[in-house]
Amino acid sequence: MSRYSLTPAFLVALCLLSPALRVLAISPGQIDTFQDGTVMNWQEGTPSPNPPANVPTGGPAGGGDAFLQNISSGGFGAGSRMLMFNDAQWTGNYNAAGANRLTADMANFGTTTLHMRVVIRGGPNTTIYCSTVAVDLPTDGVWRPVIFDLTPGGMTNLGGADTLADVLGSVTELRILSAEAKPAFMGDPLIGNLGMDNLRASAVTPPTPTSVVSRKLHAGLPFDINLPLTGNPGIECRSGGASSDYQVIFSFANSVTFGGAALSAGTGSVSSASGNGTATVTVNLTGVTNAQRLTVTLQGVNALGDVGVAMGVLVGDSNGDGVVNGGDAIQTRSRSGQGANTTNFRSDVNTDGFVNGGDTIAVRSRSGTFLP
Repeated sequence: MSRYSLTPAFLVALCLLSPALRVLAISPGQIDTFQDGTVMNWQEGTPSPNPPANVPTGGPAGGGDAFLQNISSGGFGAGSRMLMFNDAQWTGNYNAAGANRLTADMANFGTTTLHMRVVIRGGPNTTIYCSTVAVDLPTDGVWRPVIFDLTPGGMTNLGGADTLADVLGSVTELRILSAEAKPAFMGDPLIGNLGMDNLRASAVTPPTPTSVVSRKLHAGLPFDINLPLTGNPGIECRSGGASSDYQVIFSFANSVTFGGAALSAGTGSVSSASGNGTATVTVNLTGVTNAQRLTVTLQGVNALGDVGVAMGVLVGDSNGDGVVNGGDAIQTRSRSGQGANTTNFRSDVNTDGFVNGGDTIAVRSRSGTFLP
């Protein structure tokens, strides 16, 4: 072997010592603070008379807080557009990094209002997506927090056959630009001065329901058992009838969309789901076996992820302690003759609208059953 050969150990050491040789890609929670005195691989491409620059002080935290400055000159040619891009640490698999939102601090130090958007390019077919709605920055030099959602609701396809998920799985370039009229791949030519700091990869999650309940009609009147999203699951103690049918209702603060519903744990199946595009989603279950814990899942809520709730099914467990025994039988018998109401409906096990001997028999026949 020649004395000039490069050994594997030498190559590893060389890569560790030389940032230019490292393979850069997005990582969970990644942030560009610019405190290292560099522009952190942000550029304008073609040699520009006003490339991005690191300003050592005056960021959102004040003195000593460095930030990135990008100047555009307007007119034509290199440096004329308010645009910069990164093809280093902001490339890679955003899905694996859990990054479907970018946040930053931005300030407009120029005299022209800026209309900020992000652009991602990637996927098998080099597809391009851009922010659908711009974040407007007035000409006051004030640092403002900005948010760019990399979600179907927040991005517009500018060309290419890849889905947004495909592009997020293999981003080759991230752009930050000002485009006023509509989503665009190139920024507007304008005289501008943008400050940017604390660009961070983060996640936007599906909305949390305001409530989830298991609903049964007792002689036509609805009564709900609360299904908490955390802690011990709610226990449905009423019979599902001959087909073991149950109904779970998700309520949200605002209208939601979803791709489907399923049992992600437990025995049974989803017979139907309704309420897409509304704030109330109803999931009907059938074939649900007794004495089990199951999880009802709404899939792809607002295209951001799944929302699930756990539920115990234990017919006859009127006091909700997870086991059917003498306590439930005594409680049910003590309410015999009462019409179902908000305080006693759990004892109306057969949901006929009255607590009577039929319910007591139903409880006794299941004595000894319990939730696993």
